Amino acid sequence: MLSQLLEYKKVNEKVASAALTTFRRHLWYLSEQLVGLAFFDNEVTDEIKVQMVSALTKEGRDNTCKRITITSS
Repeated sequence: MLSQLLEYKKVNEKVASAALTTFRRHLWYLSEQLVGLAFFDNEVTDEIKVQMVSALTKEGRDNTCKRITITSS
């Protein structure tokens, strides 16, 4: 989706820039530290929360997660 917006800049720079700016404002919550807040979300079902707890016992990875970065051009 983001790559499509970058390509769309060639067609309509104003619209693509506005959409990219909006996406950038919402990337802050995509971090490992904030994932735990899902346990307190009323919209997440109890079944999903049980699955989340069982996933906590699984072996983690040593490599870091991929990050989404958008550079203005």
